[in-house]
Amino acid sequence: MPLTPLRGLFLGALLIAILPLGSVRPGNLFFSAACQALLFGAILALTPWSTNLRRPLCMLLGIGGLAGLYTFAQTLWFAGNPLAHPAFALAGRELGVAGGSISLSPGDTLRSLPSLVSPFFAFGTALLLSRSDVQGYRTWRMLAGLGAAFALFGLVRLSVFPQARLFAQEHLSTGVMTGTFVNQNNAATFLGLSALSMLGLLSWQVARSDRGRLLRDVRRPGLDGLGRQWPLLLSLLALLAIVLGLFLTRSRAGIALSAAALVAGTLATIATLPYRAATPRRKAAGMVLAIGIALAGIAVLGQRTVLRAELAGPESIRECLYRDVLSAIGDSPLLGTGLGTFERIYPMARSTVCGLYGNPERAHNSYLEGYLGFGLPFAVLLLACLACLGWIYAAGLRERRRLRFVPILALAALALLLAHSAVDFPIQIHGIAIYFAALLGTAAGVSLAHPRG
Repeated sequence: MPLTPLRGLFLGALLIAILPLGSVRPGNLFFSAACQALLFGAILALTPWSTNLRRPLCMLLGIGGLAGLYTFAQTLWFAGNPLAHPAFALAGRELGVAGGSISLSPGDTLRSLPSLVSPFFAFGTALLLSRSDVQGYRTWRMLAGLGAAFALFGLVRLSVFPQARLFAQEHLSTGVMTGTFVNQNNAATFLGLSALSMLGLLSWQVARSDRGRLLRDVRRPGLDGLGRQWPLLLSLLALLAIVLGLFLTRSRAGIALSAAALVAGTLATIATLPYRAATPRRKAAGMVLAIGIALAGIAVLGQRTVLRAELAGPESIRECLYRDVLSAIGDSPLLGTGLGTFERIYPMARSTVCGLYGNPERAHNSYLEGYLGFGLPFAVLLLACLACLGWIYAAGLRERRRLRFVPILALAALALLLAHSAVDFPIQIHGIAIYFAALLGTAAGVSLAHPRG
């Protein structure tokens, strides 16, 4: 079956995940997860598997399956459960109720299952849609175009309709770029991923072009030469629009980490150019140009962000939150309290030093919240997932000479999400997680498409 219709359906599934405020509401999330599962099942049934993709796909789906099974096991309630949380034994003695489960709130844990497994479906779908260079380019171009459209929509909304509320939005962040997300931190992370995808598209277009003709057109006076390279020019303008939107979010961590990932990805891409025309002098000039553009952008557009960081002072509230979460982890360090139970657990673990008002919905550290809910299996599954991705992209770096920038930018995106998840929770926003998984899956498919390419 041709992959173009399936790719169009995948684009629709991505829009379903991203548009309604990143699918932070349960109804939107469940519908998006169902779409991802159905689409992945359809592509498995309708398209043949490539031999070189079978192993990584089975490994990652195995990790996702184990995570899903353990989540379900956390919800099992029965009398004499030897793995039940100690709180149930205490409650049983006081109330005369027998039984218990690993999760302190089995219903919340079961409702968290779709958000856990759906990124694995998105990764697998993108992987199978990118089984060759041509198919990988089309999928990557789709993701880059989606990121550019998001940036343009956010810029128009900020400049023309700053007070518009989307999808019955309750909290409106005025004066900052949020796009279709709830706040600027989520938008900044998504724009950082979009910038990396657009940089990849730009690099791919350069790799696919006639280098001699490209150099002649660039050196040609006037706009005639640039007009001959309009796809490159359009991608460059889209990248600039995404970067502009990123700075307009004024998210401190989002801007800093996205800029670092973008600059690192650019420098690594330039350093690994295989072309004969890419002499050491030209590579050095490209690196200097990339650093100069990044510094100029920070100087011009990042002044408000720096001012906000200076006025905000130390993150005492967040540090206090982390201490309380660590204390709660100590009560059940091996098996966890159940996925998705943070909002119910934190009020019981909250210290008076952190204040008595307000109830955070997230730990603002995905690792702490993940370990609180999943226990030791969280660390094991996370390391296994990172090892699998590292193996895939290492193969891409080793084998894919002309397309080496693809695994490089995938690693940059991975570093961006891992770093930002240490101070916030972007990976827990469903729309971001699905787009991120699609980007990594596309890069994985390209990295393994031709082992001797």
